[in-house]
Amino acid sequence: DSVKQGLAPVAIGLIMASGLVMARAADHDVLTVVATIATAAIVVFTPINPLAALAFFAGAAVVATVM
Repeated sequence: DSVKQGLAPVAIGLIMASGLVMARAADHDVLTVVATIATAAIVVFTPINPLAALAFFAGAAVVATVM
C-alpha cells in the first residue's frame, strides 16, 4: 500500500508531462491554445467529462474554419 501511495505522484507527473508534450505539438494558433487551457481547467476543476469539452471545441473549430 505504501508503494502505491509513493508512486501516485510519479504517475500524475508523467501523465501531466505527456499532456504538456501533446499540447506543445498540437497548439499552433490562439484557438487551439485557448481550447487546451479551457479543457485542462474543465478537467481539473469540474466533474464534467473531458469529452464534452472536446466536442465543444471541435464544433468551435468547425465554425472558425467556415467563417
